[in-house]
Amino acid sequence: MERNEIIEKLRLQLITGRATGAEITAEVEAFLAGGGRWVQLRMKEAPDGAIVEAGRAILPLCRTHGAVLIVNDRPELALEIGADGVHLGKMDATPSEARTILGPDITIGGTANTFEDIVRLQAEGVDYIGLGPYRFTTTKRKTSAPCWVPKASVGSWRRWPSTASRCPSP
Repeated sequence: MERNEIIEKLRLQLITGRATGAEITAEVEAFLAGGGRWVQLRMKEAPDGAIVEAGRAILPLCRTHGAVLIVNDRPELALEIGADGVHLGKMDATPSEARTILGPDITIGGTANTFEDIVRLQAEGVDYIGLGPYRFTTTKRKTSAPCWVPKASVGSWRRWPSTASRCPSP
C-alpha cells in the first residue's frame, strides 16, 4: 500500500488494549468486520517476541480488509512484522531515527500532549499526530494533563492556527 493511500485511511484508529495473543486477534477482527481500517498494535509491557507474533497474526487480517497496521513505539519491530508504520511516543525514537530504520515510504505518527509538541512533530515530518489525552487514563503511566483544541482547529493539523494552543505544558 502506498503512503498516500495509507494516509487517506487514517480516520478512526483501534489501539489494541491490554489483551494478548488470540484476544488481540479477535479484537482486531471485530474492528475490521465493523468497517475499521486503521489498527495500532500497542503492547506496552510485552516482550518483543509476543509483539512480533501478534503483529504477524493480525497483519493478514489487515491486508484482507485493506486496513493499515501501525506498531506502537518500536520501528524495528514494525519493520520485522512488515507493518505499514509506527506510532512514536514522546520518549521513543525520533521520527528521523524511525525513517532511517523504516525508509521513506512508511507511515510515521507521533504523540502530542501540548501545542508545542504538535509544532515540533509537524516540523519533524510525521504523517499524523495523536493528540491527547483528552481525559486521564489508567493505561498510560506517564502523560500530561488533559488538553483540548478548539473546534475550529479540528481538521487538517497542517492548518492549525498558532492561537489554538490550549494544552498545558507538562
